[in-house]
Amino acid sequence: MADKVLRKRQAKGERCGTSRLNKEAVAEIRATHSRYSRENGAASLARKFGVTIKAVIDVAEGKTWQE
Repeated sequence: MADKVLRKRQAKGERCGTSRLNKEAVAEIRATHSRYSRENGAASLARKFGVTIKAVIDVAEGKTWQE
């Protein structure tokens, strides 16, 4: 497992087969996410992109999609 990460063979981002987001969606989430907003809050963005609220928050805070 560590070997594939070390040699950069681990699928990340869009290359991961189960990913629902792409780089454009991540950029839009980071640009528009606003806490406590009805239009640009985590819940509305999650519905728009078909992911969970936690996924939107993690993207917006830079915890995931760090490429």
